[in-house]
Amino acid sequence: MHQTPLIPAHREAGAKLADFAGREMPLHYGSQLEEHHAVRRDAGMFDTSQMLANDVGGAGPSIPAGQVTSVFHLDLVHVFLGDGRHIAPRFPAI
Repeated sequence: MHQTPLIPAHREAGAKLADFAGREMPLHYGSQLEEHHAVRRDAGMFDTSQMLANDVGGAGPSIPAGQVTSVFHLDLVHVFLGDGRHIAPRFPAI
């Protein structure tokens, strides 16, 4: 199982860890209600180190929409030049 660079910090904070798409990720840090109140009262952080940024582009409309939608769960009708989206690949890419 892959680990993100922040796993030691999650363990030190008392996180309950679990397998998430082949990566060891934190589920919670004890009481979810207490965690909710702590985030609302102070601040929260989401570990995005397991995510990968990809740029998709080309000269004009040279990338057929079908090629992008065959790889990602994404409807290109709602994506415009310069937009950013959080999307998941259709296949685990670890």
